Amino acid sequence: MKISKSTIKSIFYIIAYLLFVTVVWYWISSFLVDKEAVSTIVSSFGIFGPIIFMLIQIAQNIVAPIAHYPILLAGGLIFGPLMGFVYNWIGTVIGTYIIILLTKKYGRPLVKRMVNRKFIAKYDHLIKKLSPFGLFIIYFLPVFPDDEITYLIGLSNMSTRNIFLAIILGKTGGATLSIMGYDPINGAVPTIIINAIILAIGAIIYFWKNILNLFKIKRFTY
Repeated sequence: MKISKSTIKSIFYIIAYLLFVTVVWYWISSFLVDKEAVSTIVSSFGIFGPIIFMLIQIAQNIVAPIAHYPILLAGGLIFGPLMGFVYNWIGTVIGTYIIILLTKKYGRPLVKRMVNRKFIAKYDHLIKKLSPFGLFIIYFLPVFPDDEITYLIGLSNMSTRNIFLAIILGKTGGATLSIMGYDPINGAVPTIIINAIILAIGAIIYFWKNILNLFKIKRFTY
């Protein structure tokens, strides 16, 4: 059986990608296990620190599974609550969307190499039924293995537009950990309040048509 050039290229890119992931996984697992370690590494790059930090965020999103909370907390420790939020958000959005692009291009063969088979068997069926709002919640709340789920989302029939919207809105939740990274003692309350506001905004964006229809019904009733 003759193998096409496009197939050879795809195999080559997947192998190169896996090598990259292996190196990054080893590096992050070895050094970036707490926010102080991240701070030390990023601070050593001086004015290029923000770029390095966002590259780390991008890498840790692509390499699943990696605990990313220490890095999110480090954003606030290094850059303060506001800019830490911005760099957290930019890095995680870009990293997550790269997964979507790669998965859509290379399909299930890439996913099988990046995600545990038991995880695929557990979530594959659920992902097919997931709504755009449900995906937003997965990215927003810190209780789901969102990086692994992203690989499966790339295989789903959900539109790229809906996926991207869920990413840019949902990743704000994790980005707010910069507040607690900056002030672990007093940062919990403002983090909760900001997240509640973001969650409410997200619900309005996804259900604004239903809300408008509700107001129309009320007006008609009166």
